Amino acid sequence: MKAVPKRIRVGGFPLGHYAVDLFVWPKDRGGEYYTNPDNKSPPRIYVGLDYSSWEQCVKILLHETFELAGDIHNTRYVVAGDLNHDHSDYLFVFDHVTMGRIIAYQAAFVTPALPELAKLYKRFHDKKKRGES
Repeated sequence: MKAVPKRIRVGGFPLGHYAVDLFVWPKDRGGEYYTNPDNKSPPRIYVGLDYSSWEQCVKILLHETFELAGDIHNTRYVVAGDLNHDHSDYLFVFDHVTMGRIIAYQAAFVTPALPELAKLYKRFHDKKKRGES
């Protein structure tokens, strides 16, 4: 059984009309989101920091914010009859106007979140270089 990675809250940021919490996994990779993480908390996005490239970390943030905004706009579908729950089976369907709304939600989140995420990324990698992590 894989241990649950340590998580650090970066902050709460607007994703359109929603307040969404951003968390990082300092010693892990990947990303995910939850629309209702524990039946009482706001939506939550997780981003791993254990990448040698800052661009990779940003890519994960952009992926998760776009996917959550698309989910909020009811554009994400699962192919009928799929029993393996593979994330690659998601299908997104939207028109140009909806795409613009998704990107507007994403921009509202990423603009204030990115500087805070960058500070944590730098802190983690500075510690890693010094052998402290």
